[in-house]
Amino acid sequence: MTAPFLQPGDPSFPPAAWPWLAFIALWLLLSAWPLRAQTYSFRNYAQGDGLQGLSITALFEDGEHVIWAGTELGLHRYDRERFQRVDQTSGVDSNITAIAADAAGRMWVGSVNGLYLRERSRFRRIDAQREHLSIDLGNNIAAYRGGVAVVSRQRLLQVRPDEAGDWEIAPLPLDGAAADERFNALFAHNDTLWMGCGERLCRRDDQGVLHRLGADDGVPADRWVAFFIDRQGTLWVRGLHHVLSRPLGESRFRLHPPPPGSTLSAHVSGTNLAADARGRVLTRSDEGLLRWNGQDWQAFVHGPGSGLAPNIGPILVDQANHLWIGTRGLGIQRWLGYDQIRHWDESQGLAMAPTWAILRSLDGELLLGSDGGGNRLDPAGGRMRPWTADDGTALKQLLRMARQDDGTVWLGETSGRLLRRDPRHGGTSAVATLPGAILKLAVAGDGTLWIATRRGMYSLPVGATVPLREPQLPDAAFNDIALDRGGRPWTLGSAGLFRRIGDRWHGVDVHAQLPSREFTRISIAQDGSAWLAVAAAGLWRGNLRADGALPLHRVSDPLISRIMPYVLAHDSRGWLWVGSSLGIDVYRDGRWVRVTQNEGLLWDDTSEGAFFEDGDGSVWIGNSKGVSQFTDPLQMFAIAPLRVQIANVRRGGQPVHDGQKLLWGEAPLELDFSLPGSVTGPGRTHFRYRLRGLQWQWSRSTQNHLTYNLPAPGSYLLEVQAMDEQQRSVSNVATLSFELLPPWWRSRFAWLLYALAAAGLVLLLLRWRTRHLLARERELQQLVAERTAELERDKSELEAARAALSFTAHHDELTSLLNRRGILKAMQAEIEVARAEGRPLAVVLIDLDYFKQINDRYGHLAGDAVLARIGKRLNAGLRGSDRIGRYGGEELLALLPGLSPGAGSRLNALHQTISSTPFVIDDKVLEVTCSVGVAWYRPGETLEHLLARADEALYRAKHKGRNRIELESPAPSA
Repeated sequence: MTAPFLQPGDPSFPPAAWPWLAFIALWLLLSAWPLRAQTYSFRNYAQGDGLQGLSITALFEDGEHVIWAGTELGLHRYDRERFQRVDQTSGVDSNITAIAADAAGRMWVGSVNGLYLRERSRFRRIDAQREHLSIDLGNNIAAYRGGVAVVSRQRLLQVRPDEAGDWEIAPLPLDGAAADERFNALFAHNDTLWMGCGERLCRRDDQGVLHRLGADDGVPADRWVAFFIDRQGTLWVRGLHHVLSRPLGESRFRLHPPPPGSTLSAHVSGTNLAADARGRVLTRSDEGLLRWNGQDWQAFVHGPGSGLAPNIGPILVDQANHLWIGTRGLGIQRWLGYDQIRHWDESQGLAMAPTWAILRSLDGELLLGSDGGGNRLDPAGGRMRPWTADDGTALKQLLRMARQDDGTVWLGETSGRLLRRDPRHGGTSAVATLPGAILKLAVAGDGTLWIATRRGMYSLPVGATVPLREPQLPDAAFNDIALDRGGRPWTLGSAGLFRRIGDRWHGVDVHAQLPSREFTRISIAQDGSAWLAVAAAGLWRGNLRADGALPLHRVSDPLISRIMPYVLAHDSRGWLWVGSSLGIDVYRDGRWVRVTQNEGLLWDDTSEGAFFEDGDGSVWIGNSKGVSQFTDPLQMFAIAPLRVQIANVRRGGQPVHDGQKLLWGEAPLELDFSLPGSVTGPGRTHFRYRLRGLQWQWSRSTQNHLTYNLPAPGSYLLEVQAMDEQQRSVSNVATLSFELLPPWWRSRFAWLLYALAAAGLVLLLLRWRTRHLLARERELQQLVAERTAELERDKSELEAARAALSFTAHHDELTSLLNRRGILKAMQAEIEVARAEGRPLAVVLIDLDYFKQINDRYGHLAGDAVLARIGKRLNAGLRGSDRIGRYGGEELLALLPGLSPGAGSRLNALHQTISSTPFVIDDKVLEVTCSVGVAWYRPGETLEHLLARADEALYRAKHKGRNRIELESPAPSA
């Protein structure tokens, strides 16, 4: 008989079991919760990035390293951080099912509606003779014997060149295949064709015989959907539920089940196999991605904070080792910094950022200091563990760490607390509290610990227990310490730059025009050169002279000149790492590169001094969100050369090719540029271009599209170059030459016709001139006599016409008043007189009330008659110096020099001249009134300002009911 289970409430339940139960409960809780060892960065592409259709069916890289994506809505081409849909004018349809290349590198695209072959910039549909060709969804196009093999409606077809130079489509013969055999995936290797046959794996040998593989070959029943050959020649096969491999030379397949927590069950279109630059095979799982590391799978799982999308479909690793991930319904992801950069942040247990200090202990633990406390990175699980002092206090704002040769790790906090981590048992305890924040710790070649603080420099020689202040250095802030090749310290700060020689500190005389004398960062290169930063943008470099002076020169790189370095450190390779708020810049062998979030950095804003080079050559950088590890820094410089192409040139909707002769016309030239194989962040690249024959200076643009309105006929050469400022690289110069032919009437043949016609015309003119020369001579004598009489008459008529013309040039023909030009000219002259003599000048704007009604009711002839009689009345009433003119339409302008602001009678008389007596036109009596606005010249004002004030007064007169006089407001004093 078995004893009953003990319950915690049972009196016999042992008290000592409580801690064990708590431990087991905690272990179960942690085991059930998925912990991520590190995070990664992704760039997501959706509709806003040009994708029209977010369910990705295929990913493909062509021979020019251009990335293509197939979706249910069409084919897309990647260029400059965007996808561009290939429209139907290029020949390809929507609903893409497969993309592949044949042995010649030609690109084939399958869709529900056909098979397409890319020829230059267009796609040509390859039609079957008797039926509609539809390519099944999946890996159903494979390079095969000069063409391709395809699966259409689960049937196996071969597409090959025919004798006429075109393509023929025919069923692929299969000995041993059933009449109703159905196929679902293809892969060709040499002359062997692999395929899925229902739930069997099949192979067609070079004799056309079909072999079915089963359990005896290590192949379980499954729907096989993808194949891949790795660099060792191993054949990999992917099914819906299994992944198999068959090494080169073996006959049986090996099964590779997914790791715990990952499953293979979901059927996702486009499922495939790929390999990265290290040859590691990748494929999708139901939870994310799997990567084969030679012995087992490494799982990358979708989850909160992981960044990895769910529902992964096709994947692609391009020639630059960029990992592209297609999804079902979520577009495309690009893994930023794949296999190069990984991160830790608070979601992995890291204390609250920024992360300030990073160091590895001799026992292999990575130690980190952040604003929120300290951490130890568990080497086995990759999880950040809390790190506290022995007394339980948190290591708050742990700014700096340094390690001595015996493994002792020294820690410095903002509070000024100096701590020591014992290498024997890992305990961490406080040693001293210094009066200022600890800004830098460094262990010199002789083992002395140097401590830079905001209140001076301190040292702790080997064997000493209490740090001592350096009396040779001022009581000032020291921001950084660097060691030269001999292990001797240099330090700098607000008091200047110092270096230690023997047992003494010596000031360094810096020769440079610096924007600030507050030195902030220093690093000594392997060649002895010193690199310095100050409290201003830029970086300076120099070599110490024999007399102890240090001449500095500003680093001329345009990006470096715009940053303020927070990190400045040389690694063991001699590379210089410069961190700022804009990311990381690395200098190697005369070349700079920049890494930002667009390349996979966790965050661009780096933390001051947060740099550590690990023993394996990787580099750790702290930032405002956590810490990033550059696992393979060399990859930062493994950047494909920037290459620009003039991808698409059209004029009037027709393609234009290099060297083409274009007919003359008004249609503009439309050009598109592309950067095949270039994967850049937003705004990183721009273009410069010029059209030689039209311009010699380069123009710049961030757009990859140009429109040229073609000038005169001639020969032209378009030159285009791309520039990536972040990587400090320029592309080749792409060119396009063309000739714009002249119009037919300017062609050589036309000019020949013109010359012949001109010669004939000259001959005719000579004959005509000879024939008429004598007759003309006879006529001349008579003409001279007649002309003399005419000249006399013309002289008198000309004088009369000149007088009339002078009057007409300045007077209105209808009213005989001055016209607009005449009255404005007179007004300017009166203004000059008023300005010089100081006499008053009144400007009067007169508008005939409701004059349009007279025109509409009685006709324009009646209106013209009224205007003519008004002009006659006004002319009759003018004083000697007054001027009046027709300002426009029914609007008149009067100038009354000498009229003071108080002389209202003259204005009333002018108003009554128009309004008091009706006009009789064709037995019709017309009552005409007017509105008057008056303004007086003010010293210094312009004609326009004076007219504007008169016009404002006129507006008020009309607004108050018309038939009245309104003076300028406020009215001037008399």
